[in-house]
Amino acid sequence: PAGYPPPAGYPPPGYAPPGYPMPPGPGPMMPPLWPAPAPSRGAAPWWALMFGGLGLGSALALLWNLLMRRRAQQRALDSAPMMQAALNGSDAQGQGAVTAAGGRASANASSVARLEELATHMRRHVEETREATASLRRTMEQQQRQYQAAVSDFQRKLEEVQRKKATTATTRIEISAESLQVLRSLTASGVGVA
Repeated sequence: PAGYPPPAGYPPPGYAPPGYPMPPGPGPMMPPLWPAPAPSRGAAPWWALMFGGLGLGSALALLWNLLMRRRAQQRALDSAPMMQAALNGSDAQGQGAVTAAGGRASANASSVARLEELATHMRRHVEETREATASLRRTMEQQQRQYQAAVSDFQRKLEEVQRKKATTATTRIEISAESLQVLRSLTASGVGVA
């Protein structure tokens, strides 16, 4: 049982001598089905965390991306002179004899093509942003018109209610002389008064 031990001279809770009913309260506790875990001694070392699932996966993904990016860049630089030569219509000997200056020029041409592609993407994104902004502006203007219409409708109804209150407050009720006589006779005779 968990908690403090029973005071001296008293049996532990959940205990009854044979032939006596069990005292009220919680019954005896069952032993655990598995041993309790050992207490932790602090945080794990940094290298254990790094080689643990998420840290190791992140580090490998970073290295893989860096290596693949460099390989792709190198392939693009290597294939750029051949593509340039193919576009120029040169023969197989001209393709194999690219000088260092020609390689730099083709690399510049590929970077210019890449920049043009990026500029095209940027123009498309700018156009999409303009369209989204115009749509948002139209929606906001529509909501503002609806809000103003609701406020003016509320004000108009409030004024109508106030006008009705003002007209009902000034309406006088006149009681005839006969009705007053009947009321006086009722109150004087005590009829209806408990």
